[in-house]
Amino acid sequence: MKNATAFLVTLATLFALTIVSLLYLLSDKQVNHRYASFERHFIKDTLTPTHSLNLKYTGYYFAGNTPHTLYLGNTKSPAHLVAIDATLKDTLNHTLQVSTDSLTFRAIRVAVDSPFYYLSDGSKPFIYRGALGGVATPWITDARFTKAIPISSNSAILISILSYENTFVKKTRGKSAEMHPDILEEQGEGIFSTDGMLLHDKETARTIYVYYYRNEYIVLDTTLHEVLRGNTIDTIRQAQIKTALITSKNSRTLAAPALKVNNHGAASRNLLYVQSNLLAKNENVKTFEQSSVTDIYNLTTQSYLYSFYLPAFNKKKATEFVCVTDNLYALHGSYLVRYQLPGDKNIVQ
Repeated sequence: MKNATAFLVTLATLFALTIVSLLYLLSDKQVNHRYASFERHFIKDTLTPTHSLNLKYTGYYFAGNTPHTLYLGNTKSPAHLVAIDATLKDTLNHTLQVSTDSLTFRAIRVAVDSPFYYLSDGSKPFIYRGALGGVATPWITDARFTKAIPISSNSAILISILSYENTFVKKTRGKSAEMHPDILEEQGEGIFSTDGMLLHDKETARTIYVYYYRNEYIVLDTTLHEVLRGNTIDTIRQAQIKTALITSKNSRTLAAPALKVNNHGAASRNLLYVQSNLLAKNENVKTFEQSSVTDIYNLTTQSYLYSFYLPAFNKKKATEFVCVTDNLYALHGSYLVRYQLPGDKNIVQ
């Protein structure tokens, strides 16, 4: 009898947890669809793969590229770097080395700006630099950060948390850090409401910041002077977030799931590609849920150009992508997939 009662209690608990999980997932999707007061202009056809490569493992991310080579780092193996040619046929594995045996880290990220590679961990903090095939040595070691992009052989753009606010910092070797606290505009608090993607367009030497939780992006030059501010096509101007204070740690955390507006982005040849998380009013819900919708903006005219669907591959949606010349490369689980970007004649107005 006791065993039967225990079984029924366990079954009821599992059923309740399942219902709660389903309600949460449905609620999350409804929130994604709730702000569909804008329209997208789509290309005529969904992008289709032209090449694919099974990487065998997950955990890869884009570390950098040249017109002919992609570089992938891996979160599970921070000393491993893969160089892949543009056709996804040839690969070359690099084992990255540093000049000390006592380097401690929490989460190393690799960035490549050929012929150099950079190993960084903003919590320690450090950025090591080395030539591809060589040993990395200390490059910047006196500035904490949450995001970093090398923009030259001597300097990097960082996002640091200063006075409980995300802050742009330019760090040049041998010089004091330059703080730029007025670039990011907080909405109620200075960390979650200003969180976003730090991108760099090598062709134009522009740094782009895209907010995660609102419809805004910022374009900066190499001195971190503002070139322009633009808006994505959705209507979320105010971040939809709720935070709570953790008194014991004197820190804040999200009190409820936040409405994420922009999931991922890339910048290339003065164009900004933003993977959106919001449904438009002229979209099919099923297509939206099964694909990754990407909106393209001209960074000179601040204008929205068009959108396209990036389809799932091997039943996996794209987690991130980069644009190189006329191609888009996306990571779908353990697969790297190449797509050809659309031409102007393929756009539906």
